[in-house]
This record gives sequence, C-alpha cells and structure tokens, in this order.
Amino acid sequence: MNCKKAFFTLFALLIPFSLYHLVRDVLQDFHVQNALTAVFTMDTHWCSRYCNAFTYPFEIFIALGSGLVLKRKRVGIIGGFVLAVFVLWLMMFLYDYFVFN
Repeated sequence: MNCKKAFFTLFALLIPFSLYHLVRDVLQDFHVQNALTAVFTMDTHWCSRYCNAFTYPFEIFIALGSGLVLKRKRVGIIGGFVLAVFVLWLMMFLYDYFVFN
C-alpha cells in the first residue's frame, strides 16, 4: 500500500509531536521547570508518577516508526503498528482526561 498525501502528513506530524512529548517527559522527570515543561501538562491520576516512564516506549516507537514509514514511502505493517500505538496512547490520555477531571 503506497502512502497517500494524507498519510505522509500524518506521519510527518507524528514525529515532532512524539519528540516534543518525549523531551518534555524527560525534563519533567528531572524536575526541570521551563516553558517547554509547562505547556500542555495535566495531572495524571491512573498512573501517577510513573506516567512519563510508561509513555517513553510509545513516544520512541512512534517517532522512529514514523520516520521509517516516511523513508520507505510505504505504510505497511510498521505504519499500521505506529497508528495502533498512537491510538492506544491517545485512548489512555482521553481516559485520564475525561474520567478523572
């Protein structure tokens, strides 16, 4: 299956999104307070202080997998897994946001 323009755009947007999220989580784990760590943050309830460490593999896989999809110019199995992991991560975020807030 060849990537359409929408897939290229989606995977291209997932790379900076996941890298920003990864850098922000690492800075939060080291208790660095700045504009990068203060933007788009919320209290997490279901995983408390382990949320950042729990999301590291998701963020790394999404960034690397998206880069590989763009390099190969094919969605394939890796692209499907990237999208599935992103949807899983998004569902965890929405669960925490709507259930606990």
